Amino acid sequence: MIIKSKIKKFSSPAFCRWEENYRATGKIDKELLSAFQSRDWGVAFWNYPEIIPFVDWKKLRGFRHIRLLHQAGYINRCNWLKLNGLEWACFLAFKPEYAEKCDWAKLKGPHWCCLLKRHPEFADKCDWSTLSHFDWANLLRRQPQLAKFCDKWADFWEVDWVLILRKQPQLAPFCNWQKIRLCREELLKLHPELQNYCDACPSEKGMKNER
Repeated sequence: MIIKSKIKKFSSPAFCRWEENYRATGKIDKELLSAFQSRDWGVAFWNYPEIIPFVDWKKLRGFRHIRLLHQAGYINRCNWLKLNGLEWACFLAFKPEYAEKCDWAKLKGPHWCCLLKRHPEFADKCDWSTLSHFDWANLLRRQPQLAKFCDKWADFWEVDWVLILRKQPQLAPFCNWQKIRLCREELLKLHPELQNYCDACPSEKGMKNER
């Protein structure tokens, strides 16, 4: 079986030595496998599924390798305690049914943003205090119904509001329009219905023109 060139480009010397030997002999050399690192097992797993019985599961880390475990039917071998917040967020985004295994305290702002964008049903697990205004701006673009949990309105920059209002103009009542100075025309082209908010809070440019 010929490995895809794109994958081989990033293969380690240990994997290349094992692959060369396997192609030449047709036998799986356990000694050469012992030099594999986490990345090597991931590459080998996809291209040579016959090595599954020889996989050193302890070396598999990261959410991609957890998905390998799941797809191979070996998810029971996963050491859940080793997963960090990012790995949990990425894994649960694709496999939310394993939520009961999760140590939610490991998830911080960016991790929650990643997870809640796909699965807002986990909102009741979230420590909202870990989310920054940047995390909130990214999250509210996808899940505006979570606005009721936001406590960072005063911290939003103009760029945050532009990101939000482009996609979710219904959140305009939460906006401090004095912060929208450079991008008002852009927003109004997309959402003319926001004109009332602009009229109620003129920009500095508008006030200078009136003078």
